Amino acid sequence: MIKRWICLLILICAAVLSAACSGGSGIVQDASTVDTDYKVYCIDMAAPALRSISENYDSQTAYELVGECLEALGRDPERRNYDPAIAEPLMVEQYEFDENARQANIYFNSAYYEMSKEKEVLVRAAVVMTLTQFNSLIDYVEFYVNNTPLTDSEGKAMIMMYSDFVDSTSADIKDLNEETLTIYFASTDGTQLASEDVQVHYRKSATIESVVMERLISGPLSDTLNRTCSADTKLNSISVSDGLCTVDLNGRFLEAVDNQRFDVRVYSVVDSLCALPGIERVQILINGAVYEETVDGISISEPLTMNEEIIAKPVDAPPAVQTEIPQTS
Repeated sequence: MIKRWICLLILICAAVLSAACSGGSGIVQDASTVDTDYKVYCIDMAAPALRSISENYDSQTAYELVGECLEALGRDPERRNYDPAIAEPLMVEQYEFDENARQANIYFNSAYYEMSKEKEVLVRAAVVMTLTQFNSLIDYVEFYVNNTPLTDSEGKAMIMMYSDFVDSTSADIKDLNEETLTIYFASTDGTQLASEDVQVHYRKSATIESVVMERLISGPLSDTLNRTCSADTKLNSISVSDGLCTVDLNGRFLEAVDNQRFDVRVYSVVDSLCALPGIERVQILINGAVYEETVDGISISEPLTMNEEIIAKPVDAPPAVQTEIPQTS
């Protein structure tokens, strides 16, 4: 873990942002095979919503890139009704970058907890989306406030990625939903399923079942879990009627990942969708058609229900040891 104390007192300074991403050099350009217009995300509180402005990034390492992004997030966009995502009294006091996990850890001061709920969601989205836009140079972001991890409503640390803010870039915050989803990925040995709870933001016009599938295809956050679907798997369509969810995937879904059994892949979809209220059965289609072949003894030609037997059970906790407290006279 590379660690750097930076005492970042992010000042609102008069700086003119570049109108387009051109020129420059560094790790961002080296990692890109196309001319990409990179962004810094700021806040339009009049909407309220996120807005993006083109930005040049010239850092030579991913670690330096984290700091460059944080500086950009603290600059005044000089656009009417646009505010920087990080502005006093909110400050970044420290940041870290884990090269192996490709994860940035951002440490905020206590002013983070003083923001309104809608402002907090926008700030979180702006920081994560700015940091994770660079072709997998930075994949994950975790927030700390007063050196304590930021947690979701269930008390679990929030490790965030770009897809957690599905289609929220220009959305009015009033048009976004925030949900914690249970997604089933392959266990460490790939023979069972294990759950991962992820927090996502998505437009109210989107369906929660499509968000579940997008997160499943994106893969797990935890390095103790494994993806079940090829990264090339595409969601063609998805719908729910009378408790039946019909999910249409492209042919890449049939390709095994790390020699996993077909039932692990199939029930990662079925169990993740059946974890949603109102879904009792799942019909998987391949390119719009029922797949009639049987793979590893498993058929998806008919609707399937949740399979709890394939979910790994937590190791039984040892019995509590009871001791007597001596009586005092």
